[in-house]
Amino acid sequence: MKILFSGDSFTYGDEIVDNETFRFSRLVCNHFSAEEVNLGENAASNDKIVRNVFEYLSLWDVDAVVIQFSVLSRFDAYRWDTNRWDSITPSDIGGAFDHADSFRKSKAKPYYKYIQDDIVDQQRYYQQVLLLQLYLKQRNIPYVMLQLEDPDYSTHKIHEPNYYKDLCEDFECIIPNLIGPHFTDNFCPDRRAEGFPHLHGTHPNYNGHRIIADHIISKL
Repeated sequence: MKILFSGDSFTYGDEIVDNETFRFSRLVCNHFSAEEVNLGENAASNDKIVRNVFEYLSLWDVDAVVIQFSVLSRFDAYRWDTNRWDSITPSDIGGAFDHADSFRKSKAKPYYKYIQDDIVDQQRYYQQVLLLQLYLKQRNIPYVMLQLEDPDYSTHKIHEPNYYKDLCEDFECIIPNLIGPHFTDNFCPDRRAEGFPHLHGTHPNYNGHRIIADHIISKL
């Protein structure tokens, strides 16, 4: 049995020690004695998360797919100098988590100033969800979907009409529904004050990954 996982830093297992052993994808595969294929990438956009699934399944077969959708406002831009896609995030404009090069800044600043808003984010997001759900059903591949950011929770408004959303199957939100209600118990500690700028405590700890894994196992 082989299970494909695609997502952002939650799927990658950022901020936990020995992430390849304790992230939820490994815990799920341990339960099913399955081969783990983890395509999680830090700061990955939903564009990249979906593309990774299509690219992998164009070459190899799997027995199940688990997709963890990311922050809706992220997007991908193609780099002709490297012939690859880069995920662009709001922090690429600047600020505390800014590590962007000139290319990413040149894409982020006009997009977030003139184009991006909740309606644009939701429209693109539900298009991606529906596309992937229909594709996996067509291939008869069982899947579990999770979303990091619940549009209804974060914006308090799903903009209607959204015909793509109406056709999508519902699925669980990691924050706040699964592990958000007890944030300090389920997330890594914020250690920036101790001199570790990248340990900002916004990713699941061992307990959080266990909760996510158990949910996925119950769905598979």
